[in-house]
Amino acid sequence: MTWLDPLDNQNVAGSTTLRLRVLDNQAVQEVRVFAGGTLLSVLSQAPYELVWDSTTVADGPVVLKAVATDTAGNSSNPAEITVNVRNQGVPPLLSILLPQADVAVGVQFTARASVTRQQTSFTWQPTSGNNLWARVYDYRGRLVQQDPLLVNGAQPSDNADSVAEAVFDLGNVPNDTYRLVVEGFVVVNGAPFRLYQERMVEVKTNSNLPPALVIYQPRDGTILPGGFLYLVGDVTDDSGRVHAVEVRLIGGTCQNPSQENYLLRYEAGPYGLFFMTIPLDAYPFIANGGYCLRVVGVDAADRTLRNIQEFNVTVDRGAGPVPTATISASPSTIVVPGTASWTVSFSSAVRYTALLRKDGKVVEGRSGSGASLSFSRAFSDQDVGAWDLVVVFEDGTGIQGFASGGPVAVTRP
Repeated sequence: MTWLDPLDNQNVAGSTTLRLRVLDNQAVQEVRVFAGGTLLSVLSQAPYELVWDSTTVADGPVVLKAVATDTAGNSSNPAEITVNVRNQGVPPLLSILLPQADVAVGVQFTARASVTRQQTSFTWQPTSGNNLWARVYDYRGRLVQQDPLLVNGAQPSDNADSVAEAVFDLGNVPNDTYRLVVEGFVVVNGAPFRLYQERMVEVKTNSNLPPALVIYQPRDGTILPGGFLYLVGDVTDDSGRVHAVEVRLIGGTCQNPSQENYLLRYEAGPYGLFFMTIPLDAYPFIANGGYCLRVVGVDAADRTLRNIQEFNVTVDRGAGPVPTATISASPSTIVVPGTASWTVSFSSAVRYTALLRKDGKVVEGRSGSGASLSFSRAFSDQDVGAWDLVVVFEDGTGIQGFASGGPVAVTRP
């Protein structure tokens, strides 16, 4: 029996989760957990964990002890650690958002965690150059993979709420349940604290994996200023088919959702790059405020296999100025073979995703940043049709903009 959290000589404050790893050649009957000699709880099944209110004891060193008993009546040697209770300041709250509990994932999945300030200022104490780490362990406790959790490619900020993520590819691992651990260290009022959360994750490595889903627009923190949500993503699957993409807005934040839950779109059969224009002024009417945008890719063969992506967005019809763009194409008519060029000029520097469409269907896309965008495309016989360009973008304040245009008619001689 070993302590997973907290560790020996660690500082703790407020409500602290106590976690133990218990193994026995017989079945474990119970685990008794003590703090300072007082029995806290009797745990009868895994996971062996409980929440301890450290404010019930005085600040200073406290001995935590656990004793396990198996079904044969044998008791383990006590597993003891000493923690330092420091309730003058409370560290931020760490939560695992993805993968969701009890939802199977493939070998490729996104790990996402939130850090929420708890009234007390804090600074990160990086380990190996990063503030927050996600690690995956197998049933033996062997480290399979580790990656830093980042916020749009940057480290989580000191003294601020943040949502950070990492993309895992476990490679050639067997079907099994793995332990995802998220860990970081902060300093509060001069005292170091360890942030720790873990979740058991079922990994399915057979040929039927959840769809791969990437959302390019909106991003976390995007402001939706008008009556529409413009959504750009890419969804694929190892089977070559996707049942549907579901889009919802949930009141509150992804970390603290409310009971409001609006289904905005359930689009059957998208594949590859896709673009959606979703009205916010129709039914249901989406009032101004903060929401969690949830986009779900649903597997075609097994609809319980889902890839879920979530982003905090704000609907604010008064936000402005709204960024704009003008699109031009030259020439407007092509007799194949030939080449057309598109130019986009933005009202300010933006992050953009541009989609080139043929007969209303997305053919190719490109993403980048800047105040303008130019590119060309050569056309042949199989490209005959009506082409145009759609651009979704956001400025430095996070306000989303949209533009379409640049029609080009491609014809045969």
